[in-house]
Amino acid sequence: MQILSTAPQFTDVVTHTYDNKEMIPTHFYNVEYQNPAMMQLAEFVGGCGAGRFYMSVEPDGKIYPCVFFPHDKEVCLGNINDDLNDLWLNNELLKVFRDKDILEGHCGECESRYICGGCRARAYNYFHDIKYGDPGCVKNMKEWEEI
Repeated sequence: MQILSTAPQFTDVVTHTYDNKEMIPTHFYNVEYQNPAMMQLAEFVGGCGAGRFYMSVEPDGKIYPCVFFPHDKEVCLGNINDDLNDLWLNNELLKVFRDKDILEGHCGECESRYICGGCRARAYNYFHDIKYGDPGCVKNMKEWEEI
């Protein structure tokens, strides 16, 4: 069985046992792949990898955390001509993406925030706040009712 998804919440739904070990398939995880380094990488990614594992480079050279972010100046990380190593290591917005302890709304309280963390692009697109709860998650229904 191979499970691939771009929905970070999917990892919480399909946590399963494989070879007597609990596995959490992220959208990069393949249970048939037995390379220990790849398995560590999948555990690190833990849901959404935007700004933690990858970035999006647009045709005009602008860099965003992922392809689902709008082309707003606020979330533009830089340009392909910038020092990419410095951008990856020191960009303040990327530091926010990497810290699941600062998530707000339901995502900040969710027991699955380390294996999921929600979609930061959806949070930004709906609430203009990358740290806020993912509106696409069924666990956020209470927050939707309050809006």
